[in-house]
Amino acid sequence: LGDVDVELRMAFASLNPIDKKLRDLWVPCGATDEQPCAIGFDGAGVVARMGRNVTRWRVGDRVMFTGPLAGTACEVIVVPQDKLAAVPAQMSL
Repeated sequence: LGDVDVELRMAFASLNPIDKKLRDLWVPCGATDEQPCAIGFDGAGVVARMGRNVTRWRVGDRVMFTGPLAGTACEVIVVPQDKLAAVPAQMSL
C-alpha cells in the first residue's frame, strides 16, 4: 500500500465486453504465469485501509472509480486516492 493509495473491499464490479474478451483470452492482458489477468475496470466499494498521506478518504467511506486500473472483480483492490469519487448517500453500491 503506497502513501497515497486506498485499499477497497469491493462491493460492485461492472463487467463490460472487454472483460469477457480478457477472460476468454481474446485480447492479451499482459499477464504472466506469476500474475494472472485481473478483470473489471469499473466498480464501487468501501475504504478498508489507507496510505499514510491519504487526506480525502476515511475507513468506511463508500467510493467508486473507473479504469484504467483493472481488478474490480477482485475482493480487494488498491487505488490511488485521486482516482476515487464518493458514492452519493442516496445511491446503493
